[in-house]
Amino acid sequence: GSCVERNQCTCLLEGEEYSHGEVVHKPCSKCECLEGKFSCTPAPCDLLGSSGLERKECHYRNTTYPEGSVITQQCRSCTCDGQDWVCDKDNCPASCFVSGDPHHKTFDGKFVDFQG
Repeated sequence: GSCVERNQCTCLLEGEEYSHGEVVHKPCSKCECLEGKFSCTPAPCDLLGSSGLERKECHYRNTTYPEGSVITQQCRSCTCDGQDWVCDKDNCPASCFVSGDPHHKTFDGKFVDFQG
């Protein structure tokens, strides 16, 4: 190869090539490609090591939901908070009954027959 000026050298990170001056955000740090090597400085982050640069979204049943989305699962509401679902702690109302032996309706609304 031929020699080039230092400011034309690229940096390599995780198999990706970056040009001089390009910035890469990593958890809790900001790295800039300078003369063929990265120079990193700390960036603000939370206790979990998140710099706040990640996409804030949650996943449920192969669907992506943006932060703040609310879904209902059975009778509970769940809100997307960052990348986690936070669900209310209310118990779902339920009832069951037995009508003669062996017919039973369970708390989840299913009917089963068994001696007992």
